[in-house]
Amino acid sequence: MIRPAVLIPSYQCAATIAEVVAAALRHLDVAVVVDDGSTDDTAACARSAGAEVIGHDRNRGRRSHYRKILDTLRIIRAVTLLMWRR
Repeated sequence: MIRPAVLIPSYQCAATIAEVVAAALRHLDVAVVVDDGSTDDTAACARSAGAEVIGHDRNRGRRSHYRKILDTLRIIRAVTLLMWRR
């Protein structure tokens, strides 16, 4: 069975992550926030909104962040990847 999921890259976005997770969960079964070592409450806010959270213990930069996302996609056996960056 395929469970639609979204992986949400994040860094220092405690003020907005809960809203993003809630919007994603209105359309998908699973939201995974990939936190790049935020020092604010990003991870806690994401968890309280219903997301699974994985990430780094410190900020490691964009390349390492995307590598973590791709590794996670392999683990959850994702069949499609759509990346959007603003």
